[in-house]
Amino acid sequence: MSDSPILFVHTIAKRFGGTVVLEDMSLAVEHGSIHALVGESGAGKSTLIKVLAGILRPDRGTVEFDGKTVTIGSPNAARKQGIGAVLQQPGLFPERPVLANLFVNREPLHNGLISRREMEARSRDLLRQLGLDVDVHGPLADLGPGQRQLIAIARALLENPRLLVLDDPNSTLDMRQSERLFAVLRGLKARGMSMLYASNRLDDALAIADQLTVIRNGRDVLSKARQELTTSEEAMIGQLRQSLFPLPLRAMPALAATLRPQITVSGLGGGILSDVSFTARAGETVGLAGLACSGVSDLLAMLFGQKQARAGKVRFQTETGCRGHEPKRRGATSA
Repeated sequence: MSDSPILFVHTIAKRFGGTVVLEDMSLAVEHGSIHALVGESGAGKSTLIKVLAGILRPDRGTVEFDGKTVTIGSPNAARKQGIGAVLQQPGLFPERPVLANLFVNREPLHNGLISRREMEARSRDLLRQLGLDVDVHGPLADLGPGQRQLIAIARALLENPRLLVLDDPNSTLDMRQSERLFAVLRGLKARGMSMLYASNRLDDALAIADQLTVIRNGRDVLSKARQELTTSEEAMIGQLRQSLFPLPLRAMPALAATLRPQITVSGLGGGILSDVSFTARAGETVGLAGLACSGVSDLLAMLFGQKQARAGKVRFQTETGCRGHEPKRRGATSA
């Protein structure tokens, strides 16, 4: 591992109008290491990633890559420097084939024509490493959100970057896919690749990182090697999680008890859903949380009449009374 960092970000600042997003932000990524950038949503992680990807230009500060001060004025400039980036919105093309998404504007040519055979050969092993068994000639739209995210990561890796920058890469991945991704990243590190891994999942960052930088309100508040973190520092970092939920959860049941039910879902089933039940009360916000393809979209589609449920009841409280419906089945009538 080289003595000098492959990436050194020094006092970067960025604001949008009167909103300061980054202020004197600094970090250093060592050669052949995984450096985690952790912070709550809105801390400035994605803005810094976009600066390194050439999408945004900082208002001040410098970026050094491999010992030289560089100006990253565009995504093409970032790629020429050897920086590969996977953003939260990776800019994929759902209507195009998977293979075309892997080689956007980089299609290999043979006798002046695009060589799909070479594209298949160059991507085959990488897709296998990522655990992707997909039809590369089928449209990307046929894949789930987690698979699409892995395609975006594969696209960046096919450019053979010296520094891979990842912005919350497993936000749409299930546990199995995340473990596969981490295995791939560790393998890349073993082969000498450097990585900057931005995430608001503290446990993931601590599990995979060699170094860790905490960003808060656009500033680096802690930067240290993973094995050098003290117990008190880990506890301080853990407060990031608590700051995402400022209201005590124990206060909610008392509030809910004073509100009348507005919608009641009982035993709803259909697609991958089975026996889903909950109540949403007037003036109350109910969150639906789950991994990609866990059924949240199916549930909303059934509530809005876009999909037909196969079991259960839904009741809506209106000003004139209670109205409801249940799925039509043989021998059943609407409520």
